[in-house]
Amino acid sequence: MYFYEILHSCHEEALTEAFLKLCTGSPDLQQTKKIFQEFLKNIKAISPERSDEWTIFMTPEQIVYAGNLHDSERYGLEITPWKEVLGWKTDAEAFTFFSKEEFTAAVLWEITFFGFDEETIQEHVRSWKEIE
Repeated sequence: MYFYEILHSCHEEALTEAFLKLCTGSPDLQQTKKIFQEFLKNIKAISPERSDEWTIFMTPEQIVYAGNLHDSERYGLEITPWKEVLGWKTDAEAFTFFSKEEFTAAVLWEITFFGFDEETIQEHVRSWKEIE
């Protein structure tokens, strides 16, 4: 399945709770919950760019990474545009260890660069490229 299909199939309350478990440093979990629920509406509205070359994996230790068909490297998701990640396949083996909500929450945590919105992340990426 593609990630956007997993995302859309998640029970929203269970997904929210799984995401909040990752927010151990949040000073206000109620505010974080409201922001996350708005984020869910917004990300579900994004049209994914489907790709059969990329797959999202999650290890039993909850490490999320992407793999490409053309090499054996592991890649982070943090700076990838969200529409691309939404269109990547998901590794079915991850669901032997985690619920779809736990998997999805971990992926969303990664793509938000641990709490940032996509615009802020892409601004950082642009500034890094300018420095190079």
